[in-house]
Amino acid sequence: MPLMTYDQVRPWARSIKSKVVKREMPPWGVGQSTLAFSNDRQMSEHEIKTIVAWVDGGAPMGNPAEMPAAPEYPGGWKCNRAALEQGRGPSHHGQPGHFSARD
Repeated sequence: MPLMTYDQVRPWARSIKSKVVKREMPPWGVGQSTLAFSNDRQMSEHEIKTIVAWVDGGAPMGNPAEMPAAPEYPGGWKCNRAALEQGRGPSHHGQPGHFSARD
Protein backbone atom coordinates (compact mmCIF):
# COMPACT_ATOMS: atom_id res chain seq x y z
CA MET A 1 0.00 0.00 0.00
CA PRO A 2 1.61 3.26 -1.04
CA LEU A 3 1.59 6.23 1.32
CA MET A 4 2.76 8.87 -1.13
CA THR A 5 -0.18 11.28 -1.14
CA TYR A 6 -2.40 12.91 1.45
CA ASP A 7 -5.42 10.97 0.18
CA GLN A 8 -3.52 7.69 0.72
CA VAL A 9 -2.26 8.65 4.20
CA ARG A 10 -5.27 10.40 5.73
CA PRO A 11 -7.43 7.29 6.29
CA TRP A 12 -4.52 5.73 8.22
CA ALA A 13 -3.68 8.75 10.42
CA ARG A 14 -4.75 7.23 13.77
CA SER A 15 -3.05 3.92 12.99
CA ILE A 16 0.14 5.71 11.93
CA LYS A 17 0.12 7.69 15.19
CA SER A 18 -0.29 4.51 17.23
CA LYS A 19 2.55 2.69 15.45
CA VAL A 20 4.89 5.71 15.62
CA VAL A 21 4.26 6.29 19.35
CA LYS A 22 4.98 2.59 20.04
CA ARG A 23 8.09 2.90 17.84
CA GLU A 24 6.86 0.08 15.64
CA MET A 25 7.02 2.36 12.62
CA PRO A 26 9.24 2.97 10.80
CA PRO A 27 10.62 -0.54 11.29
CA TRP A 28 14.08 -0.70 12.85
CA GLY A 29 15.19 -4.15 13.97
CA VAL A 30 18.15 -2.96 16.03
CA GLY A 31 16.06 -1.39 18.78
CA GLN A 32 17.45 1.21 21.13
CA SER A 33 21.23 1.38 20.93
CA THR A 34 24.10 3.60 21.94
CA LEU A 35 25.68 2.95 18.53
CA ALA A 36 25.13 5.26 15.58
CA PHE A 37 24.07 3.64 12.30
CA SER A 38 24.26 5.41 8.94
CA ASN A 39 20.94 3.86 7.88
CA ASP A 40 19.10 4.49 11.16
CA ARG A 41 15.40 4.99 10.42
CA GLN A 42 14.30 5.71 13.99
CA MET A 43 12.27 8.86 14.43
CA SER A 44 13.37 11.61 16.77
CA GLU A 45 11.12 12.70 19.64
CA HIS A 46 10.44 15.91 17.71
CA GLU A 47 9.31 13.94 14.62
CA ILE A 48 7.04 11.74 16.75
CA LYS A 49 5.51 14.76 18.48
CA THR A 50 4.93 16.39 15.08
CA ILE A 51 2.95 13.36 13.85
CA VAL A 52 1.00 13.12 17.11
CA ALA A 53 0.10 16.82 16.94
CA TRP A 54 -0.95 16.47 13.28
CA VAL A 55 -3.26 13.53 14.03
CA ASP A 56 -4.63 15.10 17.24
CA GLY A 57 -5.33 18.27 15.26
CA GLY A 58 -7.55 16.40 12.79
CA ALA A 59 -4.82 15.47 10.28
CA PRO A 60 -5.29 18.55 8.08
CA MET A 61 -3.90 18.56 4.55
CA GLY A 62 -1.78 21.68 4.75
CA ASN A 63 -0.73 23.92 1.87
CA PRO A 64 -0.31 21.94 -1.37
CA ALA A 65 2.16 24.57 -2.63
CA GLU A 66 4.56 23.62 0.18
CA MET A 67 4.53 19.88 -0.56
CA PRO A 68 7.88 18.40 -1.59
CA ALA A 69 8.19 16.71 -4.95
CA ALA A 70 7.45 12.99 -4.91
CA PRO A 71 10.57 10.83 -5.10
CA GLU A 72 11.24 9.05 -8.36
CA TYR A 73 11.98 5.35 -8.28
CA PRO A 74 13.74 3.63 -11.17
CA GLY A 75 11.83 0.75 -12.66
CA GLY A 76 13.09 -2.36 -14.33
CA TRP A 77 15.07 -5.40 -13.33
CA LYS A 78 16.92 -5.24 -10.01
CA CYS A 79 19.09 -8.35 -10.42
CA ASN A 80 22.87 -8.24 -10.18
CA ARG A 81 23.64 -9.00 -13.84
CA ALA A 82 27.38 -9.44 -13.19
CA ALA A 83 26.69 -12.27 -10.74
CA LEU A 84 24.40 -14.00 -13.21
CA GLU A 85 26.85 -13.60 -16.09
CA GLN A 86 29.68 -15.03 -13.99
CA GLY A 87 27.61 -18.01 -12.95
CA ARG A 88 27.15 -16.95 -9.32
CA GLY A 89 23.37 -16.90 -9.55
CA PRO A 90 21.22 -19.72 -8.22
CA SER A 91 21.77 -23.08 -9.89
CA HIS A 92 18.74 -24.94 -11.16
CA HIS A 93 20.65 -27.90 -12.58
CA GLY A 94 21.25 -31.33 -11.16
CA GLN A 95 19.10 -34.07 -9.78
CA PRO A 96 16.18 -33.56 -7.41
CA GLY A 97 17.36 -33.57 -3.82
CA HIS A 98 20.97 -32.83 -4.82
CA PHE A 99 22.46 -29.46 -3.96
CA SER A 100 25.76 -28.26 -5.35
CA ALA A 101 28.11 -25.82 -3.69
CA ARG A 102 26.68 -23.16 -6.03
CA ASP A 103 23.14 -23.44 -4.62
